[in-house]
Amino acid sequence: MKKSTFFSVLACTLYVLVSSCNEKPMLPQASTGDISEITQTSANCNAEVVSQGGEQVLERGICWSTQDNPGTADNKLSEGAGPGTFSCTITGLNPRTTYYVRAYALNNLGTGYGALKTFKTLNAVIPEVSTGEFGLITTTSVICEGEVSSDGGYPVLDKGICWSTQQTPTTGDSLRSTGSGTGSFITEINGLIPGSSYYMRAYATNSVGTAYGEIVNFETKDTIPVLSTAEVCEIRLNTALCGGEISFDGGDSISARGVCWSTAENPTIADSITTEGTGTGSFVSQLEGLTPGTSYYVRAYATNSVGTGYGDVRMFQTENDIPAVNTTEVTEITLKTALCGGEISFDGGAEVTARGVCWSTAENSTIADSKTTDGSGTGSFVSQLEGLTPGTSYYVRAYATNSAGTGYGDVRMFQTENDIPAVNTDEVTEITLNTALCGGEISFDGGAEVTARGVCWSTAENPTIADSITTEGTGTGSFVSQLEGLTPGTSYYVRAYATNSVGTGYGDVRMFTTEGGLRDIDGNEYGVICIGTQIWMDSNLKVSHYNNGAGISNVTENSAWWTLNTGALCNYDNSESIAAVYGRLYNWHAVNTGKLCPEGWHVPSKEEWTTLIDYLGGEEIAGGKLKESGFNHWLSPNEGASNESNFTALPGGIRDGKGFHNLGERTWFWTSTETNSLIVPNNHAESVLLFYNEIYVMNMNRNKPYGIAVRCIKD
Repeated sequence: MKKSTFFSVLACTLYVLVSSCNEKPMLPQASTGDISEITQTSANCNAEVVSQGGEQVLERGICWSTQDNPGTADNKLSEGAGPGTFSCTITGLNPRTTYYVRAYALNNLGTGYGALKTFKTLNAVIPEVSTGEFGLITTTSVICEGEVSSDGGYPVLDKGICWSTQQTPTTGDSLRSTGSGTGSFITEINGLIPGSSYYMRAYATNSVGTAYGEIVNFETKDTIPVLSTAEVCEIRLNTALCGGEISFDGGDSISARGVCWSTAENPTIADSITTEGTGTGSFVSQLEGLTPGTSYYVRAYATNSVGTGYGDVRMFQTENDIPAVNTTEVTEITLKTALCGGEISFDGGAEVTARGVCWSTAENSTIADSKTTDGSGTGSFVSQLEGLTPGTSYYVRAYATNSAGTGYGDVRMFQTENDIPAVNTDEVTEITLNTALCGGEISFDGGAEVTARGVCWSTAENPTIADSITTEGTGTGSFVSQLEGLTPGTSYYVRAYATNSVGTGYGDVRMFTTEGGLRDIDGNEYGVICIGTQIWMDSNLKVSHYNNGAGISNVTENSAWWTLNTGALCNYDNSESIAAVYGRLYNWHAVNTGKLCPEGWHVPSKEEWTTLIDYLGGEEIAGGKLKESGFNHWLSPNEGASNESNFTALPGGIRDGKGFHNLGERTWFWTSTETNSLIVPNNHAESVLLFYNEIYVMNMNRNKPYGIAVRCIKD
């Protein structure tokens, strides 16, 4: 090689090396791959970083939008850093929608994008739902399960179980709703007919339509027959006529029927019986071999393979061979006298030689006790009872004697007037924080001047004049008293009193509770309402500290909320303004501390809720009496809402692991009762549910992490 050629080659090589070392960095290059696995709400996108542009790729991923040329300022999904291929699954898309997507890669100089691609999500469909197991079948109920595995692209608005005696039940038949959304659910169906075949299946509804699970068939258990007892008639000395009607055979054929009787209550087929064939319907039986003048209890019976059912018990008395006597009402009762008498309707077949009334302080007085003598023969008579002790209970009955013996009428009980004043207590009215109005009426002075009268009160039952009192003059008649110096939010017992020279008489006791005055540890005030025998707060709990001063965690992030196993609170939509109206939501772990309510109050048990619901007429109608009326907070139709109880339940909604739901539509209230059954796991607790579109109340178990309202009840 010539020397000149060598130096030329060397110069070219050095130029290339220098040029390479001084190459300028640039934006990375990304490639958008195929779009696959497209559903109603998701799609998968492949991509590749083909060049880092001379700088390290710090972030790579997919960005998308319903508008052309999406960027990282739109929706994006990051998938690591550096060069190479990667794949992303886009979720949360809307059905039947066109999307634009492209890959991106980011280095220190900026962001490079791949080619733009488009795809369209699938149409929404009806949900996917399956019918689960059923169990605990009784004569009138069954527990059913179901699961909504897919919402079909639109939210599930309603889900539950529908059933019918026909083979293809739909939501047009009987149904039990269990709420909305996907996931598994369980519910109890009640009110079924014993010994009947039913078909049921799960259902789920979205805006597209209603889907159904598999149809399952079951039969309720047979039961004993249902029947009634006829009136007893044609009663004689030794016989009587009775019968019955079998309205339901319990799902099995009747093998025996008739009436059974005894001198003891609740006779059975082990006592005296008649046998009147088989089958349902009416029948009549002749009772024979009875003892004259004896009280008997009789009822119809019917037997199938399950057992024996009985009608209602009838009591009758055979005709006597001693006189038949009725006792008249006791009248003109004074301190030491009273007027009574009787009527002899049957002389027993022999002349009545003596008649009158007999009395004693013990039941079932006889002619060996105190008595009057008022001639002979049948018919009516009147007797004056004398020498009685004031303020004493007596038992009196008419008697009549013939040669066979003495017959007695029914027993009447009365009490002689007292020699201390007789007093009635008025209703308590105009109740405020510290005062109330009450009074009384003295109907009888006891035979001596009333020297003092008024009302007495205490926080203990049966107050006396040794407790707080008013003084309202003397004499009989009506009076009104102002009770003052009362403690707010406190239950009191009050009764009228009147005093004469013999002693003090008291009226009946009235119980009332002063207004207001209930504050939690944070200083939030609550009204107090009395419903039946229970005392409740009139609004939902808002406290953020336990009653020992310890704070309750306010958890705002959904995934963190759902994994908690300690007490926590939240505000609906994390909004203090909503909580100020509807109260806060608490998980059951906070309830279970026993320290959530103010001192002297507690979270009610399921049994205490049941007492309230029963007092308001039962589950079928109590919801309307508990809900605030109108549409200020509840959505229309706010079915049956009257707020008759003054409970003023508001639709505060619920919180689960996905967020907040049902404000304006529903409200749940925690109970302190943990769920513990074979079907429902023990990470559930009992709650009470009200609906905007139903009048009834539902008992429902909920996962302990749910955020639910709390209403406190007084200890």
